[in-house]
Amino acid sequence: VDQGLEVVAALAGLNAAGALPEVFASAARALQASGERLTSAQRKLLKEVYAAAGRERDVSFLSFLVPTGDESQTHKVKGSSEEGFNSEGLPTRPGVRVCENYYKTGTCKMGRLCRMDHPEALRVVMNSEGFPIRPWVQACTYYARMGTCDFRKTCKWHHPEKKASHG
Repeated sequence: VDQGLEVVAALAGLNAAGALPEVFASAARALQASGERLTSAQRKLLKEVYAAAGRERDVSFLSFLVPTGDESQTHKVKGSSEEGFNSEGLPTRPGVRVCENYYKTGTCKMGRLCRMDHPEALRVVMNSEGFPIRPWVQACTYYARMGTCDFRKTCKWHHPEKKASHG
């Protein structure tokens, strides 16, 4: 994959897209076969190289791939630092594994009886449109592309505030 990216980047640097359109199209098809294995950095490089060459349509498949979950896209989750209860009344237990249900959904079926940690940092808040903000997980790809999400407050992915458009 990296070698293919290097070749395409070199050709784009030589402004060869006009003379060798079939090479760019073939390389994109080969890279599409590696789709889910492409890292975030590789996907970004592909978009940049093909955009610079005026061949964005060749890599349009990238917008349909599921986020990779690379460390660059997510925040590290840290457990609680103090014993007690968080603002939702769930136990905070330093040194204990984070409650998986709380991590994924922002709720805990066991409530105050749960033996796991419920860090305040994982408390789910909603953005201005009512979608959950969870910066410790991947961004919701549907929300990123379409600006909405059918799962609304129950979606397990991150929904950042939309940037204000100037225009």
